[in-house]
Amino acid sequence: MNRKWSMLLTIIAAVSLTFAACKKDKGGESCTDGILNQNEEEVDCGGPCSPCATPAMSALIDGTSWSAVDTFYLNKTSSSGFTSYQLKGLSGSKAIEFFFIFTDGVDSLKENVVYKDSPTTSGFTFVNVRMIDGSTIYNNLVGTVELTFTRIAYGRATGTFKFTGSGGGATHSITNGTFTRIKING
Repeated sequence: MNRKWSMLLTIIAAVSLTFAACKKDKGGESCTDGILNQNEEEVDCGGPCSPCATPAMSALIDGTSWSAVDTFYLNKTSSSGFTSYQLKGLSGSKAIEFFFIFTDGVDSLKENVVYKDSPTTSGFTFVNVRMIDGSTIYNNLVGTVELTFTRIAYGRATGTFKFTGSGGGATHSITNGTFTRIKING
């Protein structure tokens, strides 16, 4: 009878250890733990988790749908007390580019801040908006620019942009502009 009790206790102990190990694993690394771990590319995506969102950039340019398919980036350069950023997207013969410079010591962009510039407000020290439509290039467009970064993490940026103004003898608008996970260079 002692042998039966001994076997029963051994089985109970083995089952208890198995359940304890399973419970411990559930609290460990996962693709929903909100932590960058287990070779994830970003928090809870990439690596062993679901792929991260594909980098993208799109907008309505003068009412026409546009998406950057090959080239989109955010470049940052700093020198002599100036910090400049260039947000650019290219798709075939159409491109949009925002070039903005800060002189007030801003050397890093912040999430959930609306960066604006217009003839009456001065969020930027200088903004140049350039549009390329086929062989026509509109430089130094004058108007109102809004740029918001909703997420800046792991060397990538996500946000929104819009522009209304004029240049080259015409009125232009860029609306519903979004960029997702574009690489920040610099």
